[in-house]
Amino acid sequence: MSQKDAAPAAWTVECLPNELLGIICDLLPNSDIKNIRLASPLLGQKCQLKISRVFMSPNPVNIKVAMAIATHKSHRSRVEEIIWDDATLVPSGGDEGLFPEYSEESDTEIPEELAVEDQESFAWFARGCKSSMKAAKDRIAGPISRPDIVSKQHQLDNAMSYQDLYHGFRIVTKVLAEEKHNVTELMFDAHQLNTGINHFALNRGTEEYKNFCDILKRPGFQKLHLSLLVGFYLAEEYEIYDERYLHDALYEATDMRHLSFHTDSATNRHSWTIDIHKYTSLFDVFPIDRWQQLTHFGLLNVLVAQTDLIAFLSKLPRTVQTVGFLTFMEGDGHYISLMEDIRDKLDWKHRTLERRVKIVAKIFCYLSYYGRYICVDKEVEEFVYNDGPQPFQLRQRDNSSDVDPGTGVLKDLFNPAWERPNDYSAERRLVFPRQQ
Repeated sequence: MSQKDAAPAAWTVECLPNELLGIICDLLPNSDIKNIRLASPLLGQKCQLKISRVFMSPNPVNIKVAMAIATHKSHRSRVEEIIWDDATLVPSGGDEGLFPEYSEESDTEIPEELAVEDQESFAWFARGCKSSMKAAKDRIAGPISRPDIVSKQHQLDNAMSYQDLYHGFRIVTKVLAEEKHNVTELMFDAHQLNTGINHFALNRGTEEYKNFCDILKRPGFQKLHLSLLVGFYLAEEYEIYDERYLHDALYEATDMRHLSFHTDSATNRHSWTIDIHKYTSLFDVFPIDRWQQLTHFGLLNVLVAQTDLIAFLSKLPRTVQTVGFLTFMEGDGHYISLMEDIRDKLDWKHRTLERRVKIVAKIFCYLSYYGRYICVDKEVEEFVYNDGPQPFQLRQRDNSSDVDPGTGVLKDLFNPAWERPNDYSAERRLVFPRQQ
């Protein structure tokens, strides 16, 4: 096609009303919008990129991009989400970064400079973007590269304090506590990786705990997703439950509507580091009577006693629309009996169709990829509400999260668009064409 033939088409697009052009751009990915913007200066002004979230990390390029967006007249008003990633790449020249105590470099000069620069950058960006933003931890829920193995043991064995290990958490909570903003959602999501926020950061008396409380008690704060790195249960040190530190912080969030609480406790395994005599009731952790507008309550990898859980679920406000689960104490519950108790002991089954609670059930078992899970939501709701077949199977002691092939759907936390049948028969296997 000659340039002469292409000119009328370009002129026709430029003449489209702004409203129609905006609708077209809403249906296109940013990669296509970029090409349209390059077609002419006029289209570059009319067709705006869809920048609703900003990715920040120790990478100077990401900080520079975030600053450019914050100073842009139109882009900054569309930002709704800030993704903070604390991960750094291992230096390719050796393992000096893994063993700082043996490094000849100073341990104080560079981190201090970076700390000041990162904090100023984040605070400056938060002031620039006043729309509703949510600060998230570790990964975005989109089709991004899957992370390699994350070593929790290295973090636990490292001589550095937890403040240095969770530098991003300190900055985010400090800035959000000090700056005037309208942030209503805060997410620290580990996406089932064996990591999270060190639980010592939320012990009473720490700066992080004070800032965390200041954020939660702001009027209008509605959503919290908290992933904690708990490791072993040490009764003499693990005071976030025993001394009600977490309870007292959550008590301030009277407008809470969505709460998800995750830990790094092993999924589908009983805990050998805590016995039932040291178990802390859910009522002593979550001030459920304060959350009269709650719509979602989720627990994942959280040790519970089934009797305590059923009592807790019975006290949820009728505004709750979804719940998600769990890991059980040894000898006190499993999924088969839990679903039976929900069906028989709670009034959920007798509610009207629009008032029924949606039960979210994710099974992380034999799957080898991080983020992959079996979704059995439909099967669970069919059992609870329509007297369908029991979806779970008790094949191993203290493990009733197994499901038969054909039950549920395979999904991916890192790629919401990815979905496969939970069927490993030959005709269901994916065959990738060999590249020539």
